Amino acid sequence: MTDVEQLSLLLQKAEIYGTLVVAELMDADVLVDGFDFGTHPQPENGAGSALIDIEFPALYSTRAFGDDTIGAMLQWDSESGWHLYIERPDEDIFRWMGAGLTPPPARVQAFLTSAQLSPDSVGSSERPYYPAGEADLADRLGGFEDELRARMERDLACPQDSEVAGLFFLFQAAQQRRLAVADLRADNDTRLIPLRAGELRTVVRLLQTAYSGHTDLHALVNALAEDLGNRYAGARDAAVGELLALADKYASAYETATEVSD
Repeated sequence: MTDVEQLSLLLQKAEIYGTLVVAELMDADVLVDGFDFGTHPQPENGAGSALIDIEFPALYSTRAFGDDTIGAMLQWDSESGWHLYIERPDEDIFRWMGAGLTPPPARVQAFLTSAQLSPDSVGSSERPYYPAGEADLADRLGGFEDELRARMERDLACPQDSEVAGLFFLFQAAQQRRLAVADLRADNDTRLIPLRAGELRTVVRLLQTAYSGHTDLHALVNALAEDLGNRYAGARDAAVGELLALADKYASAYETATEVSD
């Protein structure tokens, strides 16, 4: 097998491992914005290393790693394993996890959790190098396939022959559904929040145009937008007691969340 073929096989197996890590992060309510694979250098230039990039949304990165954070990524390569990259205005941070090339996904998730507590000291600033043949590493990465299939059946009800390439979006949709339903059902107490009319219309418009691949969540988003619009329409010159009654009257999103979770 040529170097290019070896690297291509390694990348296929890394996709299985990376998808499982993403699923583990989402189980811990980590918001993942993007998930990508690649090689460095490009295989046409000779032997290279396989790469995994897991990207977090800017709002999550700021909350997790500090207000001065511009962005953050969790990255893996077939020479040094996992590291956390945090982009900051003055100096970027690189923290290497260690623990070899194929630590269990739960341990990768624990590394990220520790980084949220102390991003400047978690892991090591020294990059490790782990000698491993590509064929041996591909076999080790492929060993996670059964675990991924079990998670697919448990969380996604996917058939055994589902393509790994599209699983990230399915796991993402499942996480969005789970969090949205849990948030709506967690607290049914009424709160009075002052909003400008334009702010409320913007929120409703964003909800109405929100896309979800999951039909239940789509229905929930539409119900929430309708609830807010109905409360706004009936709130003009209303007393506090009437506002609270409106919130109870227009609560179809809460009812939809309850139905979805049952």
